[in-house]
Amino acid sequence: MHWKEISKLMNRSHDSVSKRYEKVTHEKCEKREKRLTHRDRKKYNLYENYDELQKLIDKYGRDWTKIAKIMNRSKNSVLKQHLFMEIGQKLLK
Repeated sequence: MHWKEISKLMNRSHDSVSKRYEKVTHEKCEKREKRLTHRDRKKYNLYENYDELQKLIDKYGRDWTKIAKIMNRSKNSVLKQHLFMEIGQKLLK
């Protein structure tokens, strides 16, 4: 499912929508399947927009306000994600 699109339409967070879906459907996981925990969801969301953010930084430079409006996020959130991205790249080198 496209949780990001659904959560935007419902004006709710990604976590909230996916948890509600699990409660309503009561889908049972097979033994080899792993349900996403809150920590897993946060990790997935953290790295999800790196490519998009990098393209916007290349295009607009470090104008965090403009980038935040385009990504529909707060300025602090975008800046924090950029810092995580830089730290991750330095650790990989």
